[in-house]
Amino acid sequence: MEITEGIKMLVIIGILLMCSYTDIREKKVSIWIIIAGVQAVLVLNIIARDITMVNALLGATIGILLIGVSKLTKNAIGTGDAMLIIMIGLAIGMFHTLLALFYALLITAVVSAILLILRKIKKDSQMPFVPFILLGYLGVIFS
Repeated sequence: MEITEGIKMLVIIGILLMCSYTDIREKKVSIWIIIAGVQAVLVLNIIARDITMVNALLGATIGILLIGVSKLTKNAIGTGDAMLIIMIGLAIGMFHTLLALFYALLITAVVSAILLILRKIKKDSQMPFVPFILLGYLGVIFS
């Protein structure tokens, strides 16, 4: 791994950690933090040249589609969550973004099922999703 790839990975993890904290505490994420992350990823993509522009745009498309799903489901998936997926997609491309999203959704389902069984949440409870996106991203990085 080149130094710029490592920096890009650390930037994404840092952004996801900050957004996870605010998502858990305040049930929202800062658009400004996400914009800063997207800008950093774009600059690092240009420097590192570790991902093609087409693959980066295809990865971002996943997040754009999630924004559409967010609007259709009256924000069942937050717009901030979808924008974080755009950032990740720009950084790691379509396949790895889909894999990170799959991991995030799988972990969310398992944790939700456990919390439902333990009666810690109700079926209509909302949970912060950014921490699960972070875990999904880490799953892709370390797999």
